[in-house]
Amino acid sequence: MFKPTTLISGSTSATIGAVVIGRNEGDFLAASLNAVVSSLKQCHLNIDSAITSLVVYVDSGSTDDSVAIAKTLSIPVIELSTDEPFTAARAYNAGFQFLRQHLRSLQFVQFVDGDCIIDINWISAAYQTLKPNPSLSVVCGYIREKHRDQSPYNKLMDIDWQMPLGEVNECAGNTLMRAAHFEAVGGFNPKMMAGEEPEFSLRLRRAGGKIVSINAISALHDARMVCFAQWWQRSRREGNAYTEAALMHGRAVERHRVRESLIILFWGCLLPLTAISSISLTHSWSLALLGLYAFAWLKITVNTHKKQNITPPDAMLYATFCLLSKFPRFLGQLNYIWHLIQRKTPKLIEYRLTSID
Repeated sequence: MFKPTTLISGSTSATIGAVVIGRNEGDFLAASLNAVVSSLKQCHLNIDSAITSLVVYVDSGSTDDSVAIAKTLSIPVIELSTDEPFTAARAYNAGFQFLRQHLRSLQFVQFVDGDCIIDINWISAAYQTLKPNPSLSVVCGYIREKHRDQSPYNKLMDIDWQMPLGEVNECAGNTLMRAAHFEAVGGFNPKMMAGEEPEFSLRLRRAGGKIVSINAISALHDARMVCFAQWWQRSRREGNAYTEAALMHGRAVERHRVRESLIILFWGCLLPLTAISSISLTHSWSLALLGLYAFAWLKITVNTHKKQNITPPDAMLYATFCLLSKFPRFLGQLNYIWHLIQRKTPKLIEYRLTSID
């Protein structure tokens, strides 16, 4: 449990820092940084005039003008060294340490992906929820795709962003956190290629922290995912992340990511391998096992349509790619296991054509 000294003090003022991370975000980065500044100003004007704030940008080896863009906006820049693999978690931690050094009274920190546009009212909404409730650690909201209908892959991500309201077990990105609680559990795991927020959320809840999802849009995400190859690579990265998390925390009572990893293994490897390898022994009857994919597709379609209140065509699209994703995710599992055997850190699996998050 968190010690009382880690909770917010009774001060009437508040200090909010924001960490924006990115890699080759191009001109989009200026809009992302300006949105954070505007959201902080809105909170200052409408909610708490005593707020002090600072925004820092952390760059992970960009080869475009990202660093120059941030400097043009007079925003402090941290350029990560190449002596360690680039990860979002590493970038967030570096930004947080910068804020700690320059804002000693830091109470809240807003984490922002450089491919996202923070809603102008988001920090105000999250701040009003977090500040008066010392037991709360994290406030998250809705993330929506900026160009949802630009491609089926963007639409899939928009569906995945949906989450229930109230207390939740884990957060996604673009959240406002209580700085002392973030620091108390050691921040994000800098070695994780992806999935750093769920893993952090697990450690946070173990320490007694609470995560709340509120009915407010936190950010617009720009996936820029326009082709199948990008979707395949992102799915591989997810499989890598699930396996890493399961091996890291799977033996504990929460069985973190064990179920997801086993599901990937079953649908992405064991079922098709059994059906095909047993053809000669069963006179091709083993191929009937592949009919389980049709049953699973129908189940996912119905459940997605009912629970997430999306149209039948979107539900069918989601079900199709949900099952198809098991194959690249299984390859992601193999990627992590192979590097683990070799005692090497897996290289970042990039899915952007011109940039990544």
